[in-house]
Amino acid sequence: MGLHDTLGEIECAINDELKTIKRYGATSRITLFSGKKSSRNSSKSILYRFEMLIQRTLPEGSRGKLIFHNKSTDADVVAMEGQYLWLSLSKDMGDRIPQAYYDTDLSFILEDLKEKYSQAVNGSLSMSQTGINLLVGNISGTVSKDFSVSYTDRDLSPEQICAIDKIISAEIGIILGPPGTGKTRTLAGLLTECFMNGERILVCGYTNRAVDEALSAFKKMALSCVKDDFLLAYNKGRIVRKGTSVFPEIDPIIKSSEEIADSMKTELQKQLDEVRRNLRDTQKNLNEMLNLVKKLEIKQRIQADINSQYRILVEKSAEYDKNDQRIGHLDNQLQEKDREHNDLRASGVIKWLTSIKRRHDLEKEITVLNREKDALKGQQPRLIRVIAELQKKWEELREKLDKYEAATRGIDLEDLKRLMKSSTSEIESLKRRINDLENAIEDTAGYVINNALVIFATLSKAHIDRDLAGVLFDRVIIDEASMASLPQVFLAGFKAKKSIYIFGDHKQLSPICTSSKDQVRKWFAKDIYQYANLVRPSVNNVSQLVTQRRMPDDIGELVSQLFYEGILRHDYDMDNELNVFPWLKERHVTLLDTSEQGAFCNRHECGRGYSRINVAHGVTALSLFKEAAHLGIASKKMAYITPYRAQAEFFGALVLKNREVSEKEKAQFLPDLRWGTVHRFQGGEAELVIYDTCESPRQQPTKLTGGSLNVEGDDPEIDDASRLHCVALSRAKSHLIILANLNWLRENLAQNSKLSNIIKTLSEMGCILPVPKHHSALRLFEKSLGQKNLFPLDLGSFPYVLCNEAIFYDLLADDFRNCKKKLIIVSPYLSLKRISFLEQLLRHLNSKRIKVTVWTKDPLDLATTGGHHAECARILEEFGFKVMFRSGTHEKAVILDGMTAYYGSLNPLSHRDTKETMLRISDAAFAKALVDHLNLEGDVPRPQEREVQQSSLERIFKKVGLKEIKVELNEEMVRKVLKKLRWVIAEDKGLPRHSTLYNRTIDWLINERPKTKERLLNCEEFRRNRSNISGYEDFVVTLMTMIKDN
Repeated sequence: MGLHDTLGEIECAINDELKTIKRYGATSRITLFSGKKSSRNSSKSILYRFEMLIQRTLPEGSRGKLIFHNKSTDADVVAMEGQYLWLSLSKDMGDRIPQAYYDTDLSFILEDLKEKYSQAVNGSLSMSQTGINLLVGNISGTVSKDFSVSYTDRDLSPEQICAIDKIISAEIGIILGPPGTGKTRTLAGLLTECFMNGERILVCGYTNRAVDEALSAFKKMALSCVKDDFLLAYNKGRIVRKGTSVFPEIDPIIKSSEEIADSMKTELQKQLDEVRRNLRDTQKNLNEMLNLVKKLEIKQRIQADINSQYRILVEKSAEYDKNDQRIGHLDNQLQEKDREHNDLRASGVIKWLTSIKRRHDLEKEITVLNREKDALKGQQPRLIRVIAELQKKWEELREKLDKYEAATRGIDLEDLKRLMKSSTSEIESLKRRINDLENAIEDTAGYVINNALVIFATLSKAHIDRDLAGVLFDRVIIDEASMASLPQVFLAGFKAKKSIYIFGDHKQLSPICTSSKDQVRKWFAKDIYQYANLVRPSVNNVSQLVTQRRMPDDIGELVSQLFYEGILRHDYDMDNELNVFPWLKERHVTLLDTSEQGAFCNRHECGRGYSRINVAHGVTALSLFKEAAHLGIASKKMAYITPYRAQAEFFGALVLKNREVSEKEKAQFLPDLRWGTVHRFQGGEAELVIYDTCESPRQQPTKLTGGSLNVEGDDPEIDDASRLHCVALSRAKSHLIILANLNWLRENLAQNSKLSNIIKTLSEMGCILPVPKHHSALRLFEKSLGQKNLFPLDLGSFPYVLCNEAIFYDLLADDFRNCKKKLIIVSPYLSLKRISFLEQLLRHLNSKRIKVTVWTKDPLDLATTGGHHAECARILEEFGFKVMFRSGTHEKAVILDGMTAYYGSLNPLSHRDTKETMLRISDAAFAKALVDHLNLEGDVPRPQEREVQQSSLERIFKKVGLKEIKVELNEEMVRKVLKKLRWVIAEDKGLPRHSTLYNRTIDWLINERPKTKERLLNCEEFRRNRSNISGYEDFVVTLMTMIKDN
């Protein structure tokens, strides 16, 4: 298959997995408890640790909203371990959050994977050739020695140095690290060597814990071996953590990229503020210079105006003087003319008469001169006014000029303009600097990534974070690779230009896949070791570590022999050993046999499927932890793990309810005890670990524990049981206790199953013990008790009572008489005989006004006995009881006054003459936990009567998923219908699922195809026990007629 086709197939697988998750509900609401704010917070997010009762698997990096007291805030999943969930909140919600709800979208990471592989298919995703080689399986076994261990040899064991030397120059190098073999330390050594070679490295882990541990190991190694180089790179922000560190026991000095970016932003902001101040100062100086220029220009204009005004004033004054002189001259002329005229008059008549022409000329000249004189005299007043105005204006300008002269004295305009030009240039430079700083602040995250030599991030963060998009590294290191999905591993690998180093353990748990499609399981259910066949240490690019230091020798050897072909060596430090449980003596690993404790399994609806719980095991485990705490063992050193989610949730409910009681008493109940499924504890460890196998009567061992591969859709390459047990047995640093029902397991496990081998090996080691008496059940039906009077019942040191049917009803009758307020009965099946047997007691409860609620199956669940069941429910209602129908009810319990609880395999209102048993526990915390676990506080609507009256044949067809009776089916379809019928019969008759319609019976039916009831009853199973098929004969015969010939 070519690269493009392979990428397209992965994209299709992602789409199918995404559709499956969305079909089952991608969004969900989870109730969280005991939220505590962490001291590890940043300016952008606040870290909180919560406890979860429900054991959900939330991929790290998932996003959602936290709701608390009608307030909500964005919250991202940072880490999960056991019952603990760490969330990064965008708002501070206080130091403690007693209870909150978390709404999350589980499809977020898959949506991002879908986007990335869509880009890969269309060619827009950066993909290195090294990453492509890993994807297509082009993995060379030859290694060129580019460089070897040079800096860390004194801090590593010879085994670890050899492991690094073997793969350091490989394009794709593998280090297999079984539990406790120093895998993380070896990773740190390899990383330090690459760091000192001046290369850029991306370190990815499946979980934040793995990333934090790798980071912490690198810090310790680098400070020891290359301290100056490390601190230089650190101080320059070239070693960064992408994402959030959460675990208090890990205290790396490496800052996250966000913290470095925030620090850079703070420093850049200081620089920006300084430059802005300089800009403001320079702009202010420039403005002042501009003002001076304006003043100088105004001064120049005023000076020009003064000069102009002066010239006009001089001109007007000269004009006035000229006019004045002219008037004087005219006066003289007029005086001469007047004298001449008067002389002519005085000269006599003859002279007067003979000078007529002259006389006329004189008169004319006098007239002209007078006219001119009058005109000039008329101008003089105006000129005086003009001169006065000019004088005034000149004086005003002069006064104004004096002011500007004072402001600009000694300043040269040309010099000032040169300074202004320089300031303008400086302002442009400062503006460019501001723009650069603003861009730098905006792109700090990108700068941090581009500047970094070593980046630590989870695999999810590596492809989700936009800052890392398109960034390539010289080398990529992937830790905890076994649980990482292949699409995520390849995306990280695409970033490697030279080498990809894969650290992990191919014997540990593989990825979790939701879809059952083969194409999806190919890419999501297999790990990189299976995909690329990277498990042979004989190959040049594969190294294996074999010296473990975590587990005591006996635990280590058990793990080695069972899972690692006996190759592990042990170098355990006895200083790590706890002094716990004197009755264990020198044992570090012990299997406690619960065969005599009345332990049984019930199927419990969990999410979209079913899980199982074992109450006796849960109570026993809690009792063991209580003893350990009493002996002084800190609860933070304890852990409880189990394969089944429902069992982990039930145990968690017991702990939390005990904490509620202890808080009222101002005490703390196992405050730091961790619990969860085995899947949730991969990578975790504790000094004291209790591994609860959970398996007991009433439910056949599943693939998880039994290792059976005879289940449709199973992948024979994925041995979940072996991997699960390997993880479970290798978590203990001091003591491991396994709870197992040996009689049941020996009867029902395949001889070659991994759990059978574990039991056999522990037996040979002498490590199997009965449950200690002070943790055992008080078996009230032992012969040694005889006819001893049981009342009043004294538990003494026994954590609970185990009783058979006869004793159960005696105890129950006594408890009914002592009941004060409230009684809850969970009885999936009802029978008139048992109700009649208890009628007097039931009426007594009604007379005392006890609030009685009966939870039972929906009559529609019962294909053949629904009518009888509905009639029994009506009778109980006539007693004054509230009857609640719930489809799928199968667990049996009685809870009295929230203080005393029965739980077991006896139907309280149905069974008769059975070998089933019940546990009785007088403990308020257990009673509350049981009510919560069984969800006995809500209301369920009653079925419609007409549906109950539906014909049995039609109802059975509906139950097995057939919509029509007259259809043709091939043999394979009939086989699937019969397997569904197995569930229907078990539900209807209250039988274990595997106790009817055996596989050989189904084969016989398909081969023989009986067409009559008589022929049907020739089947070996039905001859031996006709009740297995009673009520279903017509359906099976009808189904046989529907098989079409091939």
